[in-house]
Amino acid sequence: NANYTWHMASGALTLSSTWTYRDEAYYSVFSRDFNLAPPYDETDLRVLFNDANNRYTFIGFVRNVFDEEGFESAGATQSAWGVRSLNVSPTAPRVYGIEAQFRFGD
Repeated sequence: NANYTWHMASGALTLSSTWTYRDEAYYSVFSRDFNLAPPYDETDLRVLFNDANNRYTFIGFVRNVFDEEGFESAGATQSAWGVRSLNVSPTAPRVYGIEAQFRFGD
């Protein structure tokens, strides 16, 4: 993670970047190929502006900037008849948004 803040008369502007790498992982006590989720990485960005009087904050963000596909878990079940069902939980696709925070009172 890296952050940098510019302090100005009107407030503070902060840029933030996060890079996360998750290596391949088995999601069971058994090391079988169907319990193995492959490695993936994810890059997230944020920009924040706080006014000089700390009355409001505006935030813009992008998660998974490069829209990388990854898996949070992997597993399988098998029926008595030998039919195997594979289950995976994919990571979220690229998500972006804005947020506004307002503070009232003293």
